[in-house]
Amino acid sequence: MGFATIIISAVGIVYDYFGYGGEKFLYGLWGLWWVDVALSLVICFGQLHVMFTRQTHEISVMTTVWLLPIVTLIVASAAGGVVAQALVPIDTSRVCLTLAVCMALVTIGITLAIAIFTIYLQRLIVHGLPEGITIFSAFLPLGPLGQSGYSFLLLGEICRDMFPLQGDSISNIFMNEMTPHVLYTLAWVTSFALWSFATCWLLLALLALGDVLTKNTLPFKITFWGMIFPNGVYANLTIQLGDSIDSRILRVWGAIYAVFTFCLWLFAMYRTLPSIWDGSIFEAPCLTKPEQAELMGEDPVQESIHSIPPSPVRRVCRLSAGAGVGSGSEMPEKMIPS
Repeated sequence: MGFATIIISAVGIVYDYFGYGGEKFLYGLWGLWWVDVALSLVICFGQLHVMFTRQTHEISVMTTVWLLPIVTLIVASAAGGVVAQALVPIDTSRVCLTLAVCMALVTIGITLAIAIFTIYLQRLIVHGLPEGITIFSAFLPLGPLGQSGYSFLLLGEICRDMFPLQGDSISNIFMNEMTPHVLYTLAWVTSFALWSFATCWLLLALLALGDVLTKNTLPFKITFWGMIFPNGVYANLTIQLGDSIDSRILRVWGAIYAVFTFCLWLFAMYRTLPSIWDGSIFEAPCLTKPEQAELMGEDPVQESIHSIPPSPVRRVCRLSAGAGVGSGSEMPEKMIPS
């Protein structure tokens, strides 16, 4: 997903805004997008296959983290839409190919995501809310819903701008003058439906988070960063829908939510920097203390007594300080060879 973000930024900022590179640069980004598509397919279907054949799962402890491999397809679709929109005045044939692939990717992605939503809803009804800081995963459904809604809206705009096509080898469907209007309308309705579904999950997530906060104080962990992307794409879709129909309500709500997401990012950054030093950011909620200690290269028996594993930053500092000790100093007991 980070690779797709680089492609989107390169098209929007480097190519469109600064006008750098010309057609060759754009074709290069189009080629990189195909690499992103291949990686997304491998990650999505590869991880699902591993979940089917190599792992054991229980509904009672599942979270929306299951969505992460699937979102890669949706993000790749949105990135392809951005590239295709820039290619419209240059190369119609490649735009049609990109359009078809993007439509397939976002359809597969959102279909699988909705299946996961069904399982997650059953988990919430039967087994209750996730415990502790894993409650932040309740916001993850906004990611695939918001990004797929944006992808459908973008693909609809491309169809509106490019169709109808002319030529002997073109299907009559794409030569009809009504085709762009029908396709754009279907895309917009689909996008708005996904935005509505995302708003539903946003309300459920806020209620769930409020319920947990009334009972417990949640420590800041790296899982908090999982709230940034879903809320960001939801805000982006809200703004895009508002622009598409000139809706002041959607624009205002999108702007408010974008500011809220930016504040979340500032808070996460503010809390992350000191927690890197004391090591609390590296404590995985899904692992027990001995398991964390083993991954950190520490003694599992000793670390099971402590609540927070030692920070890698502080450990490096201690090792650096130890390296400066004179040769006459005694070595720590654990470092004396047997």
